[in-house]
Amino acid sequence: MDIIYYQHGDRDVNKIALTFDDGPNPFFTEKVLGILKENSVRATFFILGKWAESYPEIVEKICADNHIVGNHSYSHEKGDFDLAETIITKATKQPSKFVRPPHNKTEWCINSEICKKPGVKIINNDTVIGDWKCPGEKILIDKTEEKTQNGSIILLHDGSHRDHELETRPQQMVSVLPSIIKKLKDKGFMFVGLDEMDLIPEHFSDIQDT
Repeated sequence: MDIIYYQHGDRDVNKIALTFDDGPNPFFTEKVLGILKENSVRATFFILGKWAESYPEIVEKICADNHIVGNHSYSHEKGDFDLAETIITKATKQPSKFVRPPHNKTEWCINSEICKKPGVKIINNDTVIGDWKCPGEKILIDKTEEKTQNGSIILLHDGSHRDHELETRPQQMVSVLPSIIKKLKDKGFMFVGLDEMDLIPEHFSDIQDT
């Protein structure tokens, strides 16, 4: 099956997109929202259905702040985008326009109805700084500055598919997020939601044949 997906935007345009995976998280997502508001940055949150089910009020806050909510599956597993979509739609009052498969496994979208709907875009990313590995704040800042280019879709995490009570890894990302935003703004990049980005299509079948 030929699947169109999007990994980055137009390289000739200085727009970039911050994306946050695996929330909503009761400890970190609202901190991220506060930082984004202070810096007038719009972002995209790829949320898990199981956490949207547990924290619908945080999903509502994301929407109220004019950010995009995307479908990141129900539990970070293959085949549960459609279950997640039912829950996400209930929380956001609108269908998802963007789906991100966990681990960028585009093939996981093949049998999901949400991925086949007209206008729905499958989103991967091209700028990965490994924030979930907690490499240190300076490394996170330096790697983001080094890797970001025109059209970058930056992968960050405001949560985890694991137990929230035990999850502390987003803390480093939250701590450096203001610095990351400032440095990238100083370099002339414009932060946008994915719906404002000139996304470049790629074909999953082409990848399989190489």
